[in-house]
Amino acid sequence: MSQFLTNRWLHIFFLLSLLFVLVFVISPYNPIRQRIQLIIFDTYLNEYPRETSESVYIVDIDDESLKREGQWPWPRTVLAELVKNLNRMGAKVIAFDGVLAEPDRTSPTKFLEKLPAETLNQLTSQYDAFLIDNDDVLADVIKDAGNFVSAFTHGIDEKRPRLVQNLKSKKDVRAHFLKESFQIRKTAKFIEKLENVSAGNGSFMAKPELDNVIRKTPMLFSNGHYIYPSLSLETIRLHENSIPIIKQNEDFSQFSFEPIFEIIVGNKSIPIDVG
Repeated sequence: MSQFLTNRWLHIFFLLSLLFVLVFVISPYNPIRQRIQLIIFDTYLNEYPRETSESVYIVDIDDESLKREGQWPWPRTVLAELVKNLNRMGAKVIAFDGVLAEPDRTSPTKFLEKLPAETLNQLTSQYDAFLIDNDDVLADVIKDAGNFVSAFTHGIDEKRPRLVQNLKSKKDVRAHFLKESFQIRKTAKFIEKLENVSAGNGSFMAKPELDNVIRKTPMLFSNGHYIYPSLSLETIRLHENSIPIIKQNEDFSQFSFEPIFEIIVGNKSIPIDVG
């Protein structure tokens, strides 16, 4: 036992044997192997964090914002002002990583629906403001902005989300990703009057890993008939003003058991896995 503890070559042999078992014997889906991979991945990111872009800003709806503007959801007129202000500040693309799935219940028109006809006639004849629909206000701002990306996620709506721009690919690559991409069933998405005037539309669906931590999100989604972009990919498309191309990377695929793909957007290349 003492010889094992002090012999360097035995240590190396033991570690190499353990590595061999982990790589070639234990299934890639084994929980122990997956946990080891996640620990190594987290350690690597902590030691060598990725560079952040100074051109990307997050407008966070935090506790201070809620104190100032009131509880969420805010009236769509407030969001309309937010979009206007971001454009005044020079935003090239505005991506909203939430879902406005229902009409704004604070709209004056919603209040009018509950009034008796006589009272309604008196109010609308005196105050034009009661005829305002907050969703129409936001829709006009989004349309004028021309750079707003709406979003969708898991939900109960059976109607398919709007696909603003088809992604380019060869027939076999398209068939592959229609089948292998993150599958969309039912969604929660923007109401149509907002979704239809958005310059882009993408998904922010994600699935946590073994330890319930989200470390990666899909770039492509499919409902079996269409390939949808992620919210981030749709944002890049608008930023680069270029249609994304899905292609197989022949240079790397020859060294892998699985084909390796990439998404080309303008002069950017985004590597993606089979799903």
